[in-house]
Amino acid sequence: MTFTMRSGTFAERARWTWRFRSLFQGGEVSFFDRGEQVMMVFGRGQTATGREDVFVLDKDFSNATYYAVPDKDTFSAMRRVDMALMQQYLFISSGAGTLLTHASAVFYKHGAVLFCARQGTGKSTHSRLWLEHVPGCGLINDDHPVLRRESSGWMVYGSPWSGKTHCYRNISVPLAAVVYLDRGSTNILEPLDPVLAFAEARNSLRDWTWLQDVVEHQLDSLAQLTSESPFFRLTCRPDYDAVDKCLAVLD
Repeated sequence: MTFTMRSGTFAERARWTWRFRSLFQGGEVSFFDRGEQVMMVFGRGQTATGREDVFVLDKDFSNATYYAVPDKDTFSAMRRVDMALMQQYLFISSGAGTLLTHASAVFYKHGAVLFCARQGTGKSTHSRLWLEHVPGCGLINDDHPVLRRESSGWMVYGSPWSGKTHCYRNISVPLAAVVYLDRGSTNILEPLDPVLAFAEARNSLRDWTWLQDVVEHQLDSLAQLTSESPFFRLTCRPDYDAVDKCLAVLD
């Protein structure tokens, strides 16, 4: 895997096919492809003006070049580079039985627990309740932990991408459970069978249908993960009783 940075604009804009647009930390990124290459344009809309940062990857994702337009806002510029690196990692690692998840992950005496939810539902809040309430609990990653199937089972890894929380830990912990969070007036924990768990997990993935190999690898990994690991749905308030509901089952 190589990542090269160049200063200036990317001129070869012709004959690229627009695929979709995604929100990104206050901005937008559009995805294009052309034959054996994929392009990410950090800007607005389906047409590029030539003044955006551009990230070009080979279709096997092993080689990538980032074209950076000078920007006085250094922090925003580095966030764009950070996202580009994350996308390259997501694409290339999918073929190695690896899933870069959107979740908050903690560890305790029985292993790692991943909390998944829609944006703003309270993944980080629920992890914080565990850190405050459960002895020996620690944070693995607060936004994008990594899941990988090893010979001993599924492992959860820290990653360089932890959202607003500075938690970049080079650790690995056996997976104990995956918990999907919903807001509610009472705390109810229910197990999910593999079919429902797969549907929940599939909905959390971006639509990479135009990258067939990536999609197939991700779906194969998800099918294995949901058939081998405990999945739950927790409808909850943001309180310690919700934590205790999980512990009563996981312990």
